[in-house]
Amino acid sequence: MWGYGANGAVPTLGRFVKALDERLINTLQETVMNVNGIFLQDDASAARRKPLVAVCKGVVGEYFQLVRRVVGDAAMACVARAASLDTAGGDKDFSPTAQSLTFTADWGADMVLQVMSTFTTDVGLLHNQLPELSLRDWAAACTEQVVRGHIAAAFGALQERINSGVKLLYTQLNTPGANQVQPLSAAFNYLSEALQRGVLALLKGLKVYDQQGKLLAAWQDQLSDMVQTQLQTLFQSLVGSFMSTARIKDTSFRGNTDGSRRQTATDAPVSKSSSSSSTADEPIKTGLVLLLAELCVYMESTTVPSVMELLASAFQTKGFRGSDEPPPFVGGEVARRLGTAGNLLLSSYVDLHGRSLSTLVERSVHSTNWLNAQPPRAPRPVCDLLLERLVKAEAELARLMDGTGRTPGGALRPDTAGSHHSRGGSMGDVLESAAVERGVAKLFRGKVQPYGGGGLKFTQSAIMSAIIIVGLKSLVEYIRLQTLGKAGLQQLQLDMYYLRPKLLRLVGGSDSEAVAQLLDEVVAAGAARSNDPSMLEVATLEKALLAVNR
Repeated sequence: MWGYGANGAVPTLGRFVKALDERLINTLQETVMNVNGIFLQDDASAARRKPLVAVCKGVVGEYFQLVRRVVGDAAMACVARAASLDTAGGDKDFSPTAQSLTFTADWGADMVLQVMSTFTTDVGLLHNQLPELSLRDWAAACTEQVVRGHIAAAFGALQERINSGVKLLYTQLNTPGANQVQPLSAAFNYLSEALQRGVLALLKGLKVYDQQGKLLAAWQDQLSDMVQTQLQTLFQSLVGSFMSTARIKDTSFRGNTDGSRRQTATDAPVSKSSSSSSTADEPIKTGLVLLLAELCVYMESTTVPSVMELLASAFQTKGFRGSDEPPPFVGGEVARRLGTAGNLLLSSYVDLHGRSLSTLVERSVHSTNWLNAQPPRAPRPVCDLLLERLVKAEAELARLMDGTGRTPGGALRPDTAGSHHSRGGSMGDVLESAAVERGVAKLFRGKVQPYGGGGLKFTQSAIMSAIIIVGLKSLVEYIRLQTLGKAGLQQLQLDMYYLRPKLLRLVGGSDSEAVAQLLDEVVAAGAARSNDPSMLEVATLEKALLAVNR
């Protein structure tokens, strides 16, 4: 009974629906025939048939709800299995051989079509006996609703899968004592593979719908539009989730802007689970922000072209939209938005490291007695602290980026300090302090971009240069607030001389020019604020550094 086997085994969805149809259709057919033969044999007018039609409509309505529910639940299970949600939930690391990186092409489309085809055929048997209910149209609408729900659930499951990987990395990086660099490379490889394999496997799995002619013929073009719309929403929602995780407020990247609720395999919004982990009291990890930026670039350069190639052979509209109306998925527009998101995330990465350097610089400048300093013997400890933080950024970039643009070999030849322009009369201390604070604040409001107006290049040397420039510009601003004596200026000169080869080694190439200029500008700003701008000779600077290295 109900498709159960003799041993009590749970029936397949197809067997259950077939058994349900046999019992319901046979019962309704017998009921209609009995009513017509016994009670309506002399008068089968619409008025006399109205009670019969009303009863049958209620029964059929409950039957349709049951079919939608059981098929929907089965489709949810299929997409969760195809997206490897269960196996991914058990992942403790980002192993390249993880079973969760295996995506099948079976996302449940064949099952849905088979069941709904049986359902449509069986319901059609009642059409001649109950023409008032337009059961064929009703069955077609039910089929469309089930297919639409299945497609939305499939894309939702894939989105949930990617966000769960991001959440795993977030958890790892926020574990006390965790290595902030080591997981980045494996996590990027894992997530980029999940993205690429998952999207292509999903589209191939849904291609069954595009090839089905008869059952879905009435809304084939709408189906293609829906798949393309869901695809566009997937990329937009992923970017919105990335921006939320990185705590970047930009409403243009929010997913589901039409107000519709995307259904996921667990029937819960994916973005909520990922955003709940990004609590405000936990500082965002710079490595995570850099990884998210790299994922956006990967989707722009690799995933979107692959998707466009696949869409060229499937899910093409054939006249549903106007000739001058673009399709829902425009690869160039999606790539542009992904590129913009990647730049915003990368700018945030630079901003996070830059703020850290700026805070360190501010504390060191305010804690140093520049006017009555002793003659310099060695660089201040803050120089090594700055280098430690830059080395951390370099390690993050090395994990996630190729083609560093760095000049190989040893340190570049140190230069002497640049020009020492004298300033005129200064403003009052209060006004001058406010001007410095405004100057530093502009760096982090984006009004003064440390990498120029042309945007930041996705190379290790360019990003390192941008971070260093933020720190050095902050140092220039804070030095301009101080009054330096002769020894204080010479201490600043020794600090910059010590940092120069190490910073230029971190950058290298053409990106080193701006860093070198700012190192000179720091000393020049100190000279402008000094009451005795006398500089040390290069030989004296070298002697001081040799004494430190002994």
